[in-house]
Amino acid sequence: MRAVAKPWINLYDESTLLKFVKSEIDFFETNNVSAVITGFQFSTALSARSVGIPLIVTHLGSLVPPVFEKEMFACSEYFDNHFTQLIPEERMNRLGSKFFMAMPFQKRVFNKVAADLSIEPVQSLFELLMGDLTMVTDVPEILSIPEEEMAGWRPSSKKYYRSSTRLQYAGAIFARLFGNIPEDVRSFLDIDKPKIYVAMASGKKENLQRVYDTLSMVMPLCDLAIIHGGQGSVQTAISSGTPLIGFPIQPEQNFNLKQVERHGAGLCLSLRSLRKGRLRESINQILIDDRYKKSMRQLLTWQSSRDGALEVAKAVSELLNN
Repeated sequence: MRAVAKPWINLYDESTLLKFVKSEIDFFETNNVSAVITGFQFSTALSARSVGIPLIVTHLGSLVPPVFEKEMFACSEYFDNHFTQLIPEERMNRLGSKFFMAMPFQKRVFNKVAADLSIEPVQSLFELLMGDLTMVTDVPEILSIPEEEMAGWRPSSKKYYRSSTRLQYAGAIFARLFGNIPEDVRSFLDIDKPKIYVAMASGKKENLQRVYDTLSMVMPLCDLAIIHGGQGSVQTAISSGTPLIGFPIQPEQNFNLKQVERHGAGLCLSLRSLRKGRLRESINQILIDDRYKKSMRQLLTWQSSRDGALEVAKAVSELLNN
């Protein structure tokens, strides 16, 4: 499957999609599957629908309909250029919300397969992304949408979603270290000097070099994380109580970082600000002001109140029992 970086490009050709869907249908029926939980496997939206079993997803993170409908979606750093800087930030984010709600997407291939299977057509990319139950991998305190409001959300029209679509908070789900930390790693980190974690593996070489060049000057003073802002990286920083600086390279990362920034636990910066040499100033800002660390500890308290993986397991069990 191709990456979802260009939603106007077909993700599958018709024969490949049909092959995937029929294979999944055969597996579900042969094994008497009662529900499907999956990641970015769009074909399951059709196969589960054809068999008549619920589809559960966790891959949307916090980018769920209420965020767009309440115009909370923040995208200004991602679209940062000379033209967009002329547009007020609130208006820019409002336009971004409307764009992603009606994201251009070629439905023809999916709907041709849906017609072959005699099932209802697909209305939007969001419909493919969401399941009958979409688990929101965040907590209400950080996302700032009350739990009852999230659970009570219903599609206002069939333009973007199926009427059966429901939302439920799960909590953070991110990779956790298992086993013991190797001794050489432990001894390397066992020093009095402050340390920094840099994870910008998806960036361009020149942007990475600017980060490393800047850190070579201030490394003895640092105690923060510099990341692109994927939800896993953000939630890992929160679980460590580590303030962060983020340079988003796609809208979802920008939104995650903006949530942290809104709570005063980090900074979301554009790549253009990195190219203009503003990283050192931002690092010093976080190091000097202890409120960033205190705010991140508050996020840690909120995030730790739920076990995301356990909540998903409970939700699946309740769905099947009901």
